[in-house]
Amino acid sequence: MKIKIVTVGTDSLGGIKTVIDNYIETGLYKNIDHRIVTSHKYDKKSLNSLIFFVSIIKCLLFRIIGYKKFHMHMSMRGSFYRKYILTKILKCLNSNVIIHLHGSEFEEFYIKSNVKTKKHIKDLFLIADTTIVLSNSWKKIICRIQPASNVVVINNFVKEIPKVETEKTNKTIFLFMGEIGDRKGIYDLLHAIKKLSFKRSDFKVIIGGKGEIKKLNKLINKLSINEYVKYEGWIVNDRKNYLINYSNVIILPSYNEGLPMVIAEAFSNEKTVIMSNVGGIPEIVHHGVNGYLIHAGNIEEITNSMNMCCNKTITIELGIAGRDSYEKFLSPETVIPKLLEVYESYEKN
Repeated sequence: MKIKIVTVGTDSLGGIKTVIDNYIETGLYKNIDHRIVTSHKYDKKSLNSLIFFVSIIKCLLFRIIGYKKFHMHMSMRGSFYRKYILTKILKCLNSNVIIHLHGSEFEEFYIKSNVKTKKHIKDLFLIADTTIVLSNSWKKIICRIQPASNVVVINNFVKEIPKVETEKTNKTIFLFMGEIGDRKGIYDLLHAIKKLSFKRSDFKVIIGGKGEIKKLNKLINKLSINEYVKYEGWIVNDRKNYLINYSNVIILPSYNEGLPMVIAEAFSNEKTVIMSNVGGIPEIVHHGVNGYLIHAGNIEEITNSMNMCCNKTITIELGIAGRDSYEKFLSPETVIPKLLEVYESYEKN
């Protein structure tokens, strides 16, 4: 008999949707009776409230017709409340619930929550059959919040970014992909670009993402670094593949993270990475071995790492090591069996 799984998550552009799409595209569910329920999609609260109400009805209908296992992808704030409500309902119906935590700011969300919300958070991790996190550091955080939780570490993964021919350039190309805002460190990156421009001119930074675009352009103009920066908008599909191939270095100087998908994308294509020493990143990126680690907010470290990466011999060596890390930790062949093991564990009960 086939395993039956219902995936519950957002359909909004971003990391969680990418994870769900990767699972589907790499064949995780080819031998599984799989259904998807969208619990969030739009920016407008009114529309999302309707979508969430519909998601409750759909989950109940799937439970009635025999789907017992629900894999819920969760971040923080509204995403937490939606998954908490759904989990409480489904556990009353003797369902198996997997909470898959993606929220890089979840610890901060917990710390700043009131007593009632903290109680709900602890309750969720207690009643969930399994909580999946992206790194050992996040496992420790969840176990501190709820020591009785059943926490499993499963890394994010991506399909290999294939090699393609790109425009030739003598410049070192840095690629930033993420939300345009303080959390991802984009403004620190712009200041680092300014400092690096005093040392050399043989580089270019391509920025892809959505968010505070006006603020981004304003600071680019204020720092007079237009010749070193190109904003691409939201990068997806073939354009993303092309730009990863075109770049030499993927850079993300975030203030907090789980385990960014962009690391797996970079490593699969033998690209060097410059990443902040936060979340699960230092469990995968090792300074001077397969990339460079910097402290969040340290513009001098960002600048120095970028300067080092302008030596293409270094980036090639680090990129080869990154590919090895991808195959060991971040490929579908490595990660999918771990998730199947979680699914299959409920078949034995």
